[in-house]
Amino acid sequence: TLQAICTDYYKRITQLEDAKYDLEYEVSQKEIMINELAIQVNDLRGKL
Repeated sequence: TLQAICTDYYKRITQLEDAKYDLEYEVSQKEIMINELAIQVNDLRGKL
């Protein structure tokens, strides 16, 4: 039925949104780590 199809699509969309949120969080954490490492590299360059 149409209602079952819509329910399936809703479940699928919810799962995809959850995965998207998790990936976006992971990317933001890695961007923070990259920025911190870049700062450390610049600090080390200044000491040499």
